[in-house]
Amino acid sequence: MTPMITSRQHAIVRQCRAIARGDTSQMLLDGWHLLADAYAAGVPVELVAVRADMAATHATTLERMAAGGTPIVQVADNVMAALSPVRTPSGVVALAARPVIDRRA
Repeated sequence: MTPMITSRQHAIVRQCRAIARGDTSQMLLDGWHLLADAYAAGVPVELVAVRADMAATHATTLERMAAGGTPIVQVADNVMAALSPVRTPSGVVALAARPVIDRRA
């Protein structure tokens, strides 16, 4: 894992805020269940940010994702609050490619 991000001014925070506003074609996943479901469905997860105190609890999941090439970063509590669009962050936020759905099918 990379060093812990402690600044709310970090580029990842700006990127998550832009995604939450709908400014990009990515989606922001907040929560272990959403992350696991996306990963299981084959959605390309581009980055996982996890609160430092939760990394050990979910080490198996994070190690599997890192082995598959997904960057994992640890973040401080205040940074997680800035990353997450929800009032009470779950402790993990992931950036993923938004699937394209063919509505004609």
